[in-house]
Amino acid sequence: MRLIECYIENFGKICKQSFTFKEGLNCFLRDNGEGKTTLCAFIKAMLFGLEDTKKVSLYENDRRHYLPWQGGRCGGYLVFSADGRSYRIERTFAPKAADDTFALYDVKTGLPCSDYSEKIGEELFKIDADGFERTVFLSERNLSVKSDNRTIAAKLSDLVGTDGDIGVMDEALKSLEEQRKFYLKRGGSGKISDLHGKITECELRLGELEKIEAEGVELEREIEKIRGEMTKLSDEAASLMQKRGQAMVERAGAADAERYKRMQGELDLLIRRKDELIEFFGGEAPTYAEIDEASLGYLRAKQLSDSAESEKCELEEFAQLERIFAARVGKIPSYIEVKASYEKRSEKRIKTNESEQKLKRLFPLRMPDKNEVEAAVAAGAANGGTVKLRGLAIAAILIIFGIVGGVLISPILYTVVALGAVAAGISLIGGGRRAGADGFFLSVCGTVPPVDEQIKILLEMRSALEDMDESKEEVEDAADVFKRELADCDEPMDTLIKMYERYERLGTAAIYHKERLEAMQAEAERLNYECSRFLGRFRLKGDDPFAQIRSAVGEYTQLTARIVAYRGELENRSVPLTENTAVGESLEEIDERRRLLELSRGEAQKKLGALLRRREECDMALSERDTLSATLVELRESLSEAKETLRIVLLTQKYLTEAKDGITSKYLGKTKSSFNKYLRIIGDEEGEFTMDTSFGISKLDMGATRSPDAYSRGTKETYSLAARLALTDSLYEGERPFVILDDPFCSMDDGKIKRALKMLESVAKEKQILYFTCSASRAVGE
Repeated sequence: MRLIECYIENFGKICKQSFTFKEGLNCFLRDNGEGKTTLCAFIKAMLFGLEDTKKVSLYENDRRHYLPWQGGRCGGYLVFSADGRSYRIERTFAPKAADDTFALYDVKTGLPCSDYSEKIGEELFKIDADGFERTVFLSERNLSVKSDNRTIAAKLSDLVGTDGDIGVMDEALKSLEEQRKFYLKRGGSGKISDLHGKITECELRLGELEKIEAEGVELEREIEKIRGEMTKLSDEAASLMQKRGQAMVERAGAADAERYKRMQGELDLLIRRKDELIEFFGGEAPTYAEIDEASLGYLRAKQLSDSAESEKCELEEFAQLERIFAARVGKIPSYIEVKASYEKRSEKRIKTNESEQKLKRLFPLRMPDKNEVEAAVAAGAANGGTVKLRGLAIAAILIIFGIVGGVLISPILYTVVALGAVAAGISLIGGGRRAGADGFFLSVCGTVPPVDEQIKILLEMRSALEDMDESKEEVEDAADVFKRELADCDEPMDTLIKMYERYERLGTAAIYHKERLEAMQAEAERLNYECSRFLGRFRLKGDDPFAQIRSAVGEYTQLTARIVAYRGELENRSVPLTENTAVGESLEEIDERRRLLELSRGEAQKKLGALLRRREECDMALSERDTLSATLVELRESLSEAKETLRIVLLTQKYLTEAKDGITSKYLGKTKSSFNKYLRIIGDEEGEFTMDTSFGISKLDMGATRSPDAYSRGTKETYSLAARLALTDSLYEGERPFVILDDPFCSMDDGKIKRALKMLESVAKEKQILYFTCSASRAVGE
């Protein structure tokens, strides 16, 4: 296969550029950052497309890495030849692989071609994109030989087209390794270790349960022992209860004897007290009805006496008032007339006071008479009118003179004369008013009010004086007549009016009060007599005789009832009880023993409860013993099965690895031969090299097998370059691909670079090589 040309519309930073390729060695000398690696990635993308991955790193995600920096459609075309025909691949790439496009054309006809699909790279080289990059795409960071790609292993094993089988083998080995790690991991973990741990846990738990079982047996003995003690305590408590009953009977007998004696003594006291009360009553006790009747009579007599006293006072008061008013009743008005006349006079007096206050406000210096005010009003009005007329006449003459002068002489003269006329009129009017009223106001007020308010104030003064004169007029009325007729009384008018009102009211009922007074005095005397007869029966002490009598009657009634009850109870006892002495322990001693016994029973009950709870816990723990035993058996069986499975996995892994190594080992000779050929071209023939089934290179040096990592970076890259070219020879025996070298000689010294470039010129005779470098010292000519 040979590349002919390519065009990049947009890919990474490259935009609208064309590149042509010749047979043999194509050297591209470009500075860093001018798109050497981008062109290599574009060629690979044209053949294999761009992987659809979700990796974030631009180093691992070519789709994100090479989307156009400048925007626009990403893609282009690549022209190549294969099997004697020329083709053109056209691809575009989008952020999503589903939106990518692919087209293949026959260059000779220009028509779409279906010789290859969009997987054209895999169909040409029988290898995937990863295998292609690991073989023909050489760069400084990608020189190491890796054989873990399935398609590479399939091609080396002549199993092209069946790389899935190799994949299955790899997947099988991977699965076996995962199974091995599942059962046994480094560091002692894994399923087998877990099973050992669970078995140990079960065995330890079963050992604990054996101890718990022994503890349960001991607990059962303790429980039975405490239950026996509690039975004894219960029997002793029952015995104490029986003794306590007997002690209570004995104590009750003694209490009965004591109570009999006490009741007999109390009965004697009650009888003596009843005799005292009978003596107090003077024989038979009165009833409550008799007491209430006498008490009500006493209260009624007192009320009548108080009412009679009140009636008597009113009659005495009427007699006093009669001495004052009786001789003058025909001469003085009635009470209603006197009161109305007095109230009217009071209102007139208030109005007079208000007029006086108003006059004091109007005349602060002196009080003028009515004639002075009238004269001031007349003078102010007359003078003001005369002066006003004169002022108006003078002003009119001046205005006429100004009009004539303005017409005949000058308009300015008219204006001056008119203003003078107005001023003269105002001055004359004001002067006239001041001459009429100023003197009056100064004499009575001390100030002169504004001209436009003088007449109003003068009229207000006149009105106030008239009100004052009217209020001072004296008219004889009923109050004057009343006061004149009672001139010998020194009481105030208000008091006399009230006394007169009282006299008229008492006079209408004087006769009734006399008759009522006599009746009340007679009834009071009768009731007092009856009450005295009732109270005379008793030997009373204190201020409230009726309360004393009621208390005595109540006490007498209670005593009678108690005496009857005591006699009945005492008569029911045929033989008086005598005090018995208790035999044995006292009731207090028995109760103390019962208290101590209850404490002991409580402690035993608490201990029994704790033991029962612990035994229940032991029973619950022992309930899992059967499950644990079954689980232990299952775990041991699982452990045995896991160990057997691990043994089979390890053997299968061993045999499968040996089979895989056997597949590739017979092809090492061809690859190693090509490796030695390229190594001789470079010029390094010292030492003996070996290649393992993974195509790893080692060198026998000073009696030891050494990895390339033991040498300098330049030497290591020399070995890797030869190994990669050798691997390419082994992989591609039919359609040989081009080889891309992206500046792989950066770490080599001048001598190695010279020999490496010489090797490239030799290889270019058989393969098309695209060599990219940024240094002229590493460039190669035609």
